[in-house]
Amino acid sequence: MAKQKANKKSLSPFQKIISFEEAHPYSLLGPQIDKDKKELTINCYLPFADKVWIKKRIGKAVEAEKVNEAGIFSAKFPNTTEIFPYKIQIESNGNKSEFDDPYL
Repeated sequence: MAKQKANKKSLSPFQKIISFEEAHPYSLLGPQIDKDKKELTINCYLPFADKVWIKKRIGKAVEAEKVNEAGIFSAKFPNTTEIFPYKIQIESNGNKSEFDDPYL
C-alpha cells in the first residue's frame, strides 16, 4: 500500500490526468496563462487524436504539439495575456472534427 501511494506522488501532472488521479484537471487542461512569460498555453487531452489545432475566431489555426504519447497536446501563444474564444480541431484516422473546449 505504501508503494502505491509513493508512485501516485511521483507521477507528473499530465500522468495524473492520464491515469485519472488529478483532482483538479482545470489546473492543467484548457487555457493556462503564464503572466511572467506573457504567454497563453492551451493543453488538451485527446487520446484518439492524431493531430490537434487551436482555431481562434479570427486568424489561422495553430497546430498543437503532442507532448505525451498518451494524447496530451499543447499549443503556445506568445505575447498573449488574455484568454480568447477558440475551438479545438482534431484529425483522427483521416477524419476531422471541431468542438468547443470543455475547459474554457
